[in-house]
This record gives sequence, C-alpha cells and structure tokens, in this order.
Amino acid sequence: MSHPFGRIFQLDRFAELPVWGQALIASRMARRLLLSDPALLEPARLASLVATCDAMDAAASDGSLGRERKRLVEEAMRWQPNAPLHHVSLSLAAACDAALAANASTDFGAAETACATSSWNAVAHAGDDPRIGALRVRIIVASDIDQVDFTCHEFHITRYDALTNDVLGRLAPARGFEELIDPASLRRPEDDYR
Repeated sequence: MSHPFGRIFQLDRFAELPVWGQALIASRMARRLLLSDPALLEPARLASLVATCDAMDAAASDGSLGRERKRLVEEAMRWQPNAPLHHVSLSLAAACDAALAANASTDFGAAETACATSSWNAVAHAGDDPRIGALRVRIIVASDIDQVDFTCHEFHITRYDALTNDVLGRLAPARGFEELIDPASLRRPEDDYR
C-alpha cells in the first residue's frame, strides 16, 4: 500500500497494524490538530470535537463504536469550519471515516481497506496544514506507528482485535503541535563557548 509520505521512517508498517490501531492513529492526529490552535475554535465546539476524539479512542480500546459514540462521530463529520481550520476539518472527517470503517471491518471485508485509506487521509490532511508541515507530521506519525505496533505485539493484538486499555495506556499523550519543542529554540552547549 502506498502512502503520502514515501518510505521515510518506515511508515509502510502502517498497513500491517490492526484496523483499530490505524483508526487510533487517525484520531490522535485529528486531536493534535484540534489542540494546535485552540483559539481558532469557540470553547464549546472545541470541547465537543475533542470529546469525539475521546470517543474514537475509547472505541479503539473496546473494539466497537456503539450507538452514542457513533452519534458523536457522525455529528463531527458534519462540522463545517471557517477557512483557517479547513485542514483540521478534513483530518477529523477522515479520522471519523476510519473509526466507522474499523467498526464495520469485522462484518464487511472492504471496510478494512476503507479504514487504512481514511486513516492515511487524516495524516495527509494534517501534513497539508501550513501551520504544521509535512515533516512534523511524519515524525509524529512514525512515533505513533512505533508505539502502536510495539504494544500490539507485546499484548498479542491481532488484525481485528480491540486494542484494550493495555495498549492505550502505554502510548504517549497526543498533544497539540504547538506543545512540541521547536528545535531552533533549544540552547546548544557550544553557544556558551563562542
């Protein structure tokens, strides 16, 4: 399966992850975008959309969206923001699609491919956001893939299994991109000697 960022950081392992792992990575990317510039959203809308990401994460843990979570996901897919949040809404909609596809994957074989495609779309839309940039997204998604892949192997999670709280509990928190350290802001020891 090809993906938007080529072969850098072993992203080709993404297709080998359990379907709920793929959906989880999409949800985490959408969450990061939502939290990257919270001032662009009214607080109630931000809380609602973050709750949708919480619901998708919980579904990955349980292996099922359920009625209430599905309602939240479908409601978030209808969100039409202003222009500065265009990439955020596209990434969130793709993450919602991925969660719905993961939910359907045990009943419908084509849903597995839909989950992988939607998950990659969530990542690609994040990389298209000019506030974030593709390289930052590559680094973050590579880290998520490594964490999910390792913990799924550790707990013997297979293709269609729920991830369980064991997997989710071992992942680093998904924070907004602005909370990540800008390498240019780091003080270098050699600067003290110039």
